[in-house]
Amino acid sequence: MRVEPGAEESHLSCMIDKASQVQGGWVVRVVTPELLSGNASAPEIWDVAIPDPDEAVKVVSERIRAIDERVEAVEELSANAVRTFGLKHGQAKQRL
Repeated sequence: MRVEPGAEESHLSCMIDKASQVQGGWVVRVVTPELLSGNASAPEIWDVAIPDPDEAVKVVSERIRAIDERVEAVEELSANAVRTFGLKHGQAKQRL
């Protein structure tokens, strides 16, 4: 089999482009326990461009230095939604 000059580089470039494309992600919710005053705080919502829910939870937990907070993946995001939020693979952004 004969390979055209430059075809290998072109194929490699295409594979790198596909690997770097944003995949899906997760909406991660952070709930802080009620304060002693009895007031419950509103949960924090994060959009995370990581397709594995456990890894998405880990990234947010580390970022906020969670101790007592409940951190959970609550909704899967499509690749299109992740792109709409302007996230690249591995990024996490809190909704304000």
